[in-house]
Order: sequence, then C-alpha cells, then structure tokens
Amino acid sequence: MQPSLKEVQGLLKRLIAAPEGVAAEESRAGALLGHELNGLIRGDERLSAIERLTIYQRSYFLRLLECLKEDYPAVRKVVGDDSFRELAAEYLRLHPSDHTSTFQVGRFLPGFLQDHRLSASWPFLGDLARLERALIDIFHAPDDVLCSADEMRAVPPHKWPLLRLQTSAAATILDSEWPLDNVIDRLNRGRTLAPPRAPANLTPRLAPK
Repeated sequence: MQPSLKEVQGLLKRLIAAPEGVAAEESRAGALLGHELNGLIRGDERLSAIERLTIYQRSYFLRLLECLKEDYPAVRKVVGDDSFRELAAEYLRLHPSDHTSTFQVGRFLPGFLQDHRLSASWPFLGDLARLERALIDIFHAPDDVLCSADEMRAVPPHKWPLLRLQTSAAATILDSEWPLDNVIDRLNRGRTLAPPRAPANLTPRLAPK
C-alpha cells in the first residue's frame, strides 16, 4: 500500500531531522522504515537512497549546529567544539526544531544543561546558558514606547520627585552563585578555563598554558 503524502512528509522530516544520521534512525525504526525509504528515494550506482538523504540530513544538522554556536558562544568555548557538537546532537534529539524560525532552536538548552553530564565538570554551565539566552531574548524583544525629550522638558522641576520610572519589558534579572561575568570576560580574552574544584570555589581557575 502506497503511503499518503502526509506519511511521506513525516518520514522524510523524521530522517532529515535525525541528529545522529539517517542510517542510525533507519536502524532504530526497523526494517519497515528501510523498505519505505528505498521505495520513496531512488538510488543508483553512485549513491544509495540513504546516502542521498544523508546529504540533506547533514546540511540540516550543520545549520542548526551553527545556530546553537552563534547563540551560545561562551558555552561552546567552555566545553570545546567536539563536546559542543555532541551536546547539540543530544539536545536536538530531545528537542527537535519545531518552529519556522531558527531563533527558537536553542530556547530549551539552558534547562537541558542543568542535568547534563557536562555540568558535573562545569557546574555553572546551565547558568551561563541562561545568561546567553537572556541576552538573545532582550536583543530581540520589541521596543518600549519611550518618553521624548520634549515630553520630559514639559514636566515642571517640582514634579520630578513624583515621576515613576519603569524598567523595560525586556529587562530580566538572573540569579546565579557563579561569577558569570568573570567567566565570559576570561573567555573573551582567550583564556582557557579549568573546571572548578568544588561548587564552593566560585571563581573558575585558569588552566595553565
């Protein structure tokens, strides 16, 4: 029985979005999936059906990986490129992209890192990701309506003490026991961080050069 268009689209989406590759996803899905795939995509002497689809899968994963790198540059510097790539694959397997904008791809990464094994060595990693995500959200938040200079000049001086100032809707406060500004500053200066010896040591040590 020929699959419906919806079933074909769902199958291709599942395979292309598989962070570990088409072959791995096909193996997990079983022989039935492999039969459907070979019937939907024509291979030849150069590339099999799986190899053809793998081209799209790799491009898709690399695009999402680049988005995560751009959104979480400090996290990437802390764990290194290889670990970050593995982290991205694990994250996307649990939180596949479900939005038309790549801006939303990494929105769950801070929470994902809280219980991730990398946080055993880098206990501030989840908080660092929360800070980086907050900076992204603030940058993309809609602008508030501000008072103009003329409106401010129109307020009599004796009424200035009665003015009530409001923070921007994009403003946010993050609580962390770790000196994240120190972490980011050292990373931006090209210094390598070593994992803290214990949570009580709130200042990450510099790795010897």
